[in-house]
Amino acid sequence: QEQDACAYGRYQELFLTNRQYAFARILGDGGIVVAVNNDEQEACVTIREPLPGKSYQNLITEEAVRAENGLLSLKLGPNESCILAMA
Repeated sequence: QEQDACAYGRYQELFLTNRQYAFARILGDGGIVVAVNNDEQEACVTIREPLPGKSYQNLITEEAVRAENGLLSLKLGPNESCILAMA
């Protein structure tokens, strides 16, 4: 379903600064979250869950990412991005 969410999912901006951004593509009760750090320095991005109560898996590292109190905290290295699947 991640591929369908990428192509057909509703776009939702989650975070935007000069150097970092995050967005979700939501389709039905699932979707993806993409977070990008365009800086030469490490960055921490904290975003509100687009669909509260879901579980998240990093599709690049296959690690589970846990939300706490409705927030996802993502640590991104220099020029790094992550893609999270929502289930």
